[in-house]
Amino acid sequence: AASVVSRAVGRKDDERARRLTTDSVVFATGVGLFIALLGLSQVDWLFSLLGTPAELMPLVREFGPTPDQVNAPLSKEDIPRDSMCYLFQNALYG
Repeated sequence: AASVVSRAVGRKDDERARRLTTDSVVFATGVGLFIALLGLSQVDWLFSLLGTPAELMPLVREFGPTPDQVNAPLSKEDIPRDSMCYLFQNALYG
């Protein structure tokens, strides 16, 4: 997609470049949401495919994120200090 947008920009076709960029972002978001929803709906199958023993499957379901946890924003205190998210957040906001 980036090469097609680059060619449109090179031809000074700003309208086509904007449309291609928007289409690419919408498509990528849609595919990402589809994969995420598919993954969340198939947790048991995915973990059994990864070789998780049957006796651990209740723990997988118990400790997986709930819809409230997925949609809740993290506060700075919730991010582990050694994670890249914490380092990135500090680099941006001090």
